[in-house]
Amino acid sequence: MKPDELIQCFLDGQASPEVAHTLSELLKTDASARARYLDFAELHAALLADETLRTPASLAGEGTPGSPLWLRWRSVAAAAVGVAIGVFSASLAFAFGVPRAEVTAVRLPALSDGSFEKQQSALPRGFPSAYGLWSGDEADAASAKGRHGAQSLRFVRAAADPASPNSPAYSCDVYQLVDLHAIQAEGRNGEATLEMSAHFLDARATQGAPVSFTCRLYVFSGLPESLREEWPLTRKEALASGSGAAQSAGGAPQTWHTVTAKVLLPAQADFAVVQLVASKSQAAGGSVPAEFGEQFADDVRLTLKTQPTLPVRPTQR
Repeated sequence: MKPDELIQCFLDGQASPEVAHTLSELLKTDASARARYLDFAELHAALLADETLRTPASLAGEGTPGSPLWLRWRSVAAAAVGVAIGVFSASLAFAFGVPRAEVTAVRLPALSDGSFEKQQSALPRGFPSAYGLWSGDEADAASAKGRHGAQSLRFVRAAADPASPNSPAYSCDVYQLVDLHAIQAEGRNGEATLEMSAHFLDARATQGAPVSFTCRLYVFSGLPESLREEWPLTRKEALASGSGAAQSAGGAPQTWHTVTAKVLLPAQADFAVVQLVASKSQAAGGSVPAEFGEQFADDVRLTLKTQPTLPVRPTQR
């Protein structure tokens, strides 16, 4: 391995004893490698908010599904790392350290029925009128296609937006309003990220026109009633927004696609809009609303991730 690869492997927690020993010997003799190590360790700490949360095997008994997951990030203080890999040379000036950071991830119950088990046939039409209800374009609850549970959401037909009735109807959109007041009332110490995830299925047995699946997440201040009549034009009033997408042409009817979207959560956010989309190209849809029927969504989750604000060490180049 190259020096950077050795360092990255160790910081990712994937180093074998042989790799750790090789890195130890390198750091004893190579001043440039020691400098690179400190740069890498500093970067890992600074990017902690974007780390994929993992539950170490040693902590497997500490959490249960639905409960908060705690990721205990090891200290990246250089002196401590030096001890961990066997570098004890007093000549090494490993004086720089980064405070230990602790990240939490909590699945939010404010998102209602993310597995669509409580839905009775067709969903209500139009933009949601209250918190915790799925509604939107023509869609229903389908049995025997659930990824998590017995049911899933089935996209049926696209519809034009009420605020733009003459716009092409090539996407089937389903929404839910999520109340964030309970989160904000608890207070936060540090930076918070709101992350949405959903799973999509294109159940066509043979390949056809591509279908795009999209998650969209918006956070707003104020009252949700102000959005309904003018949606989607009122999206511009969002404090923050994020999206993620996947595409399928069919032909693999049992393949679920995982899509995520996330936003930094401002302290003044009062509610969120969660949006699930199945869409075809405008050319394929033409002036006739796009038809679906073999496209599904399931296991929609909303997770709050928080981390302490990390110090930043200014550097000169």
